[in-house]
Amino acid sequence: MGGKRSRPDRVLLLVTGGRDRELLGTWLADEPGYEAVGIDGPDDLADVEYDLCLVDARSFDRYGERLLARRESAAPCYLPALLVVPGGRDEREGDGRAVPAGETARAVLDDVVELPVGKATLRRRLENLLRGRHASLELTAREEQYRELLRLTPETILLVREGTIVYANRAAAALFGVDDAAGLSGRAITGLVEGTGAARLGQVVGAVEREGELDEFVELDLAVDGTERTVELAGVTVTYEGEPATQLVVRDVTEERRRSERLTLYARAMEAAAQGVTIADARRDDEPLVYANPAFERITGYDAAEILGRNCRFLQGEGTDPEAVAEVREAIEERRPVSVELRNYRADGTPFWNRLDVIPVRNDAGEVTHFLGLQRDVTRRREREQRVAVLDRVLRHNLRNQLNVVRGQADRILAGDEVDPGTARTAASGILRATDELLDIADQARRFREVVAGERREPGVRDVAGVLAAAVAEVGAEYPDATVDVDLPDRVPVYAHDVVGMAFLGVVEMLAEATDGAADVAVRAGELRPGTVTVEVVDRASGFSAADLGVVAEGVETPVAHPQGVELWLLRWSVEHSGGEFDVDTGGDPPRIRLRFRRADDRVERGESTEASAGD
Repeated sequence: MGGKRSRPDRVLLLVTGGRDRELLGTWLADEPGYEAVGIDGPDDLADVEYDLCLVDARSFDRYGERLLARRESAAPCYLPALLVVPGGRDEREGDGRAVPAGETARAVLDDVVELPVGKATLRRRLENLLRGRHASLELTAREEQYRELLRLTPETILLVREGTIVYANRAAAALFGVDDAAGLSGRAITGLVEGTGAARLGQVVGAVEREGELDEFVELDLAVDGTERTVELAGVTVTYEGEPATQLVVRDVTEERRRSERLTLYARAMEAAAQGVTIADARRDDEPLVYANPAFERITGYDAAEILGRNCRFLQGEGTDPEAVAEVREAIEERRPVSVELRNYRADGTPFWNRLDVIPVRNDAGEVTHFLGLQRDVTRRREREQRVAVLDRVLRHNLRNQLNVVRGQADRILAGDEVDPGTARTAASGILRATDELLDIADQARRFREVVAGERREPGVRDVAGVLAAAVAEVGAEYPDATVDVDLPDRVPVYAHDVVGMAFLGVVEMLAEATDGAADVAVRAGELRPGTVTVEVVDRASGFSAADLGVVAEGVETPVAHPQGVELWLLRWSVEHSGGEFDVDTGGDPPRIRLRFRRADDRVERGESTEASAGD
């Protein structure tokens, strides 16, 4: 056994000179795993290192008290001693070689062997004692490691016996606000906290003492020096300094709990937010989404299964501004925030304007780990801005032109004291025409106001065939030379705003005003999509250009690309705010407009669905 150790077992040989000592010394020298050590006098015994002592009766009389002192100082390590006595002698003889008696002998001597003894027997007797020595050394080393671990661990450790602290590590000192952990020893465990937490703490400690352990951590709210703390506590019964004790592990989870509460609050806020919230992982290729709140699903029409794991660019389409996309990509690459407005597309293909804010999220080391995306559907605002821009353009351009005409003709009349009658008539005619144009502009502004006001009302059930028939009849009466062919069922109820009739009237009138005005108007139920009604207007007289149709279909006009009037805009807006769809086909000849409405219940009574006049 001694050979398994990193060093030989040291055997202190306290046997008086003679044949016995010589034989024992020779055997120890020849036997592997042992090293014989000796001393010159009693004073050396305090300093010599040994694992086992071989002592005879005479030497025990001399060194017995010192051996006892060494044994006590070595505790809790076991330091064995083996008494050797010559065989065949009367132990009661007073020659100094009898077996010692008394308290010291019983406390120091572990075994007795008679000499002479066989080598195998002696080896076995020594190994039996050294086995206990080795076990005690290992146990002591483990206890020292355990104590050091308790001292250094960041977890608060308390050892409690019968409700009183017998050990506390330095983490406990920090938790309970004392300068030295030793100052906690001897204090009642319940005296460390205030209020109802003390009773609850006592109950937990008592449960550990009765059951031997807690299967899981128990959360407690404690007050320490007036400060509220939340802790998790677990316990187990251990042996400490030879006696049972309750070891408590206390974790201060106050900040963790507060963080958890904040995270829960943040999560609930994001879930309840009206704007879209997404989180993308900046550490993975292509920054895939790892979170999207319900508002994002509602805004985009995609569900979570279609969103997570993908880059947010799936919202882009042919109408998305590449410069805005490049601006976002550059900001992401540079790890900086960015705000843009993009034209994105929902899952069903319908476009919407997205106010996008991208915010980098950094960890404690300053590394960007995620991107927070905030999305707001600003389509209504963009549409309002577009309408204001359209109205401003129409009023500013046409109003200025016609007023310039009026001013020019008035200047001709005022050019001299006497005005030629023909010149006066010509000027008056020009003023009348300009006045008529101004009245038309005023009518367009009225229609614009009605459509915008109509947005605030819910669509009702209207007979789209009856509305179109009324519009065509009204235009036909004003423009008898125009040809407007209709293909209208008797009655087709749809969901629509009341301003749709006025918008239809404006477009049909626009076509009728064109040279050789001609158009087809048709209504077909269920065409293209079940549950819908399609209205198709075909321009056979070049009443509107393909460029104008393209601008209105795209939804954005510019200073250089815009229709002359507002009729097409009014039609689109009124249809879309009725829950319908506006589409154009400029690739064919002639060009055409297609409008789709949601079909209403056929059981709606006629009086509730038919408009008396298209312009009302």
